[in-house]
Amino acid sequence: MDAAQQSVAAALTTARDAPPVLQERLVGAVQDSFMHGFHVACFAAACICLLGSFAASVLPGRPTPTLGRTSETAKDTSPAADRLPG
Repeated sequence: MDAAQQSVAAALTTARDAPPVLQERLVGAVQDSFMHGFHVACFAAACICLLGSFAASVLPGRPTPTLGRTSETAKDTSPAADRLPG
């Protein structure tokens, strides 16, 4: 019976070897337990996704370029700009 607590396959094997009177009840209990664990895992994953989306919404974004920049502020200051002619 300890093996039945470790996995669904082991539990179903244990149910198959059980007396016919108990087989249906054991299989139902195994399926209910699996689905309960599955629902708990899905709920936890949904909470993590919700927290991640909230965290992403409060992070600062890239600055937006402003229109009407003057030639002084529009000048490229990257090292590669020094090598360009003009």
